[in-house]
Amino acid sequence: MAQGYHFEQIEFPFKHPLCMTQTKNGFIWFGHHYGLIRFDGSNYRMFSHDPDNPESITSGRIFHISAQDSFLWLGSDTGGISRFNIY
Repeated sequence: MAQGYHFEQIEFPFKHPLCMTQTKNGFIWFGHHYGLIRFDGSNYRMFSHDPDNPESITSGRIFHISAQDSFLWLGSDTGGISRFNIY
């Protein structure tokens, strides 16, 4: 007999995440049309592009996230690549 699977529906306040990854510190990161979203297991935090801040992420739409050591590498649709130190 085949084993049944159970998927739990998680409430996500932002529609249509584009990508996601989990880092070693347990955070789950989502790429979204409006920026980067961090989920710590209880709360969400949004990181958005700020045209007045050259240190913000390069674009609003994050289509790819790769975690390496203490960095997230973010691929966007118009702004190229951003590197974000997560610690």
